[in-house]
Amino acid sequence: MFPPGNLLEETMIRQSRALAPFACTLLLFTLGCGDVTSTTGEEGNIGYALHTDYDSLEDDLTEVGIITGHQQLLSTSLTSAGEEEVEDPGTLEHSVSPTEGCSLELVDSEGNLADFLVTATTPGEYTFESTLDGELFDRITLRFDDPSSLEILTWVRAPGAEEFHTANGVGTSVEEGAQATFVLIPMDAAGDRLAGDIDTTWSADPSWAVVPGENVYGVYEQSVWSASSPFSIYFIEPGPVAMTIMDPINALDSTVDFVVEPVDTGE
Repeated sequence: MFPPGNLLEETMIRQSRALAPFACTLLLFTLGCGDVTSTTGEEGNIGYALHTDYDSLEDDLTEVGIITGHQQLLSTSLTSAGEEEVEDPGTLEHSVSPTEGCSLELVDSEGNLADFLVTATTPGEYTFESTLDGELFDRITLRFDDPSSLEILTWVRAPGAEEFHTANGVGTSVEEGAQATFVLIPMDAAGDRLAGDIDTTWSADPSWAVVPGENVYGVYEQSVWSASSPFSIYFIEPGPVAMTIMDPINALDSTVDFVVEPVDTGE
């Protein structure tokens, strides 16, 4: 039996968020679902992986900068060598150093190897270490960077169309009633992409020219399962519209301009 009302929605959203990185890993090469950057720890016992909504342009997790300020899910798994070394992965203890500037929270593992929820508020290198009975089991050192600029990847779906198409021009022309959604790509001072998840906010000018969309995942007699994230907007008035996407934590934003054409009524 489904939980009633808002509880159903909250439960399903939590489940979808928890499963998203794993679904993306499986579908990455067939459907396109962002990027997974991974590596094996220094001792060869644990594999570490980080999902990003865009191509990080790096295969090795230790070679890419990770965006600061936002919580990241660092997925872990035992290698074949690691499985031979530990009978109960739940007995492993995990830590981060230095502790100042970076927090580590373990995802409930239910006897399996715990995933890491990591938030670095200060740029720099942090070492994540796992020990077994006080002895080093594995570790990895990752680099976190502040973003210096943001790029926007824009996806647009015309009214009645079944697919989204990229639209990255200046003053992109769209039809009234079109839907748009965005991927924000943080860049470091050298112009290289940073990896990791990023929470965004947005605004439109003029604000009355767009309305936010809602993603409907299931409709039931008791309730509707939906979520406003990832966000999208619909253009409802003709004329110029400027969409600004923001990373509020790092106080950065970027703007993309549209020209909304009125609906052709054929008159």
